[in-house]
Amino acid sequence: MLEEVLSSHPEANFIHIGGDEVWHLAKGERSKVLMENRPDLNPEKLYLCHMEKVYNMIKALRPNIKVLFWDDMLRNADLEYHVNQFGFLRETIPVIWQYTKTLTFPEGMLHRYNQTFRCMFAASAFKGASSSCGQIPPIRMHVENHLSWRNLVQNVHDKPAFSGLIVTGWQRFDHFAALCELLPVGIPSLLCCVRSFNRGKFEQEDLLECSKDLGMSCVLSIDGFAMQDLMNSPSNFPGDKVFNMINAAILLQSQFDTFLNSTQLQTWCSSWHVMKKRVSNLQCSHLSVYANSLMDQIQVLKGQLEVCFRLVFPDCVFQEWFETNFGARIKRTQQVLQDITPYLK
Repeated sequence: MLEEVLSSHPEANFIHIGGDEVWHLAKGERSKVLMENRPDLNPEKLYLCHMEKVYNMIKALRPNIKVLFWDDMLRNADLEYHVNQFGFLRETIPVIWQYTKTLTFPEGMLHRYNQTFRCMFAASAFKGASSSCGQIPPIRMHVENHLSWRNLVQNVHDKPAFSGLIVTGWQRFDHFAALCELLPVGIPSLLCCVRSFNRGKFEQEDLLECSKDLGMSCVLSIDGFAMQDLMNSPSNFPGDKVFNMINAAILLQSQFDTFLNSTQLQTWCSSWHVMKKRVSNLQCSHLSVYANSLMDQIQVLKGQLEVCFRLVFPDCVFQEWFETNFGARIKRTQQVLQDITPYLK
């Protein structure tokens, strides 16, 4: 994969080789055998042996390229000791990631990094870091993350300190995870985060300016809640139609959840009522009207969502997103309708 990336970007000056969150380090059978045969190895050294191989492979292909890696596996490492055995460390660039409101690192970590590496980068997040199945970024949290990074970067006096900030955002937590916080939905968050980092503040006037820059006639919500009435509100930024439609979809999701978890269903149309055929005709008529209304709304919304998604994504993205977010809700609602239909007169 790295060879493909290098060949696709012949002018690149940097490449990031990952290396974060190796939760099962030294737990695999091959690693166990290797460590049994090498008493000098421990998990940290095993990790560095692998990273050194990757580093050397890249340098053999592109000698002048700078190699970045995620730092978290080395935050508590004895770098002064390891750098003597793994000299490549001094030539790499750690990317220190932290996506929370408050930045917390092991004591003395930044000093150790400055003693070991020639430079380093910080990494923030504008989306994807709050919930593995979230749909709208909690902008306030991400803005506070950027303000915390701004404060830290400006107050690190050891040199060389930070060379820059890498703003991250992802649509899956891993390759097996569901889609979350699609890029078009994250554009407003990205704007707010960049503004807050550049200016060192994010107050009401900044929020109003960002809303204006996005072409919105209303004020952007920054607390991760779906915005009302965006379908009839103008906006003008890349992916704005997807942003508006997903906001509408989340509001409809809430209506489905309210219905499916309602006391009316539990009181008059539980599985016991259906099994014993003791379902109230009067209550069924009310439940039927609401359930059919939801089904009508989702059919209209599905068509609108599909049109908007196709402007940005291949069809498979829409299919996955819709089934993940509405598939189970639709099936449960259809089951309710199936259960109560015999009692409607």
